[in-house]
Amino acid sequence: DRLQETNYLKCSGFSVLPRISFYPVHYSNLGEFFKQRETNDTMTPDWLTAEVIGVHIWNKLSYGEPVFRNSTQYYTQLARIHCPATFSIAPDVF
Repeated sequence: DRLQETNYLKCSGFSVLPRISFYPVHYSNLGEFFKQRETNDTMTPDWLTAEVIGVHIWNKLSYGEPVFRNSTQYYTQLARIHCPATFSIAPDVF
């Protein structure tokens, strides 16, 4: 329980980061990653803060969710920006 309350902990080069660093979206809101946005929607999601360094997509729950290469899905946007080499060879639907 105390670990969950920890904001940031570093000990001998080992860092424990807060939950928000990897779980900015609760599993019950998983659809946010895969929802198509309006083309002119340039808003950054409110959960994507400077504290976020990775995004857990709840693999068991998101398995089979299509991600479209030329879409406005947050998943696509994150992949395009943060994994450009992988994204450049991704198929149209991945």
